Amino acid sequence: MFKAVRKITVTEQIMEQIAELITSGQLQPGEQLPTERDLAVQLGVTRGRVREALRATRLSA
Repeated sequence: MFKAVRKITVTEQIMEQIAELITSGQLQPGEQLPTERDLAVQLGVTRGRVREALRATRLSA
C-alpha cells in the first residue's frame, strides 16, 4: 500500500539537476558548466557539495 520514502542527499539533488539540464537539452555536450563558486551560489549550497556532486557524476558516467 505504501511506497518506501526515498532519502536523497544534497549531492544527489545536485547531480539530478545537472542530469536534467543535459537530458532536456539546456546543457549541450562539451558546454562548460558555471564555476563551482557560481554553481554553489545558484544552488544555495557549499562549494564542497558541488565538488562532491561533480566528482560523483564523473564516476557514474
